[in-house]
Amino acid sequence: MKYQDLCAELIQLIVSEKHAPAGGRFLSEREIAAKFNISRSTARRAVAELCRQGYLVQLHGSGTYIKDRHQSRPLQSLVRCSQSYEEMGLHASRRILCQRVIPANYIIADNLKIGIDEPVLMLHILYYANRIPLNQTISFLPLSRFPGVDRLDFCAAPLLEILKTTYHAHPRRTDNTLEAILPPPDIAENLKLKPNVPLILFESVTMGLMEDELLPLEYFKCYYKTDTLRFNFTQNHTLF
Repeated sequence: MKYQDLCAELIQLIVSEKHAPAGGRFLSEREIAAKFNISRSTARRAVAELCRQGYLVQLHGSGTYIKDRHQSRPLQSLVRCSQSYEEMGLHASRRILCQRVIPANYIIADNLKIGIDEPVLMLHILYYANRIPLNQTISFLPLSRFPGVDRLDFCAAPLLEILKTTYHAHPRRTDNTLEAILPPPDIAENLKLKPNVPLILFESVTMGLMEDELLPLEYFKCYYKTDTLRFNFTQNHTLF
């Protein structure tokens, strides 16, 4: 069997859901090799190709699964993860990887409108859906605006909710930029990604009101996996 024919057969098997429904476990490389009377190396190559095309997703230590192409998330919902995961019927959880005070470098200071070397809380949070890591966010909060924020428990509630209830900081908007990147080694390890799988990187600043003054509340970088979920957005057209 030609390699291209094998890929076509596997795609047909996936879209027809004859083997497993969307989101279900797919055939292993050994099972593919036996089913189509081919070598394991050819089966491995075909699986890798279908992962690149978005039909399959390989989860480290778990196996190969059919990517759910019927379900997608609004692109604008990516930067606040837990709520949108729950809206999709997934069990959302988070783990704090790092919580410490550092001096602000030029980029952090410029985004938060504070002085260079002013103390900020750096917070690394890993977000999960159904125990699968999907996103890592690195947040920076100025201690001058949020004294004692470095001692709070960010596992208990979403960050912005804590800022509202504890510091009366009311978010008004988040300005986002995004780009596709290859994952840094530590991010790839935390998200259980291969180094050649791209991420969507959001770099964002949340603006909010504190005592009637609009200020930057949080600067954050959000590394989001692209191999598990699909995304959507709507473009409206004006009729003349």
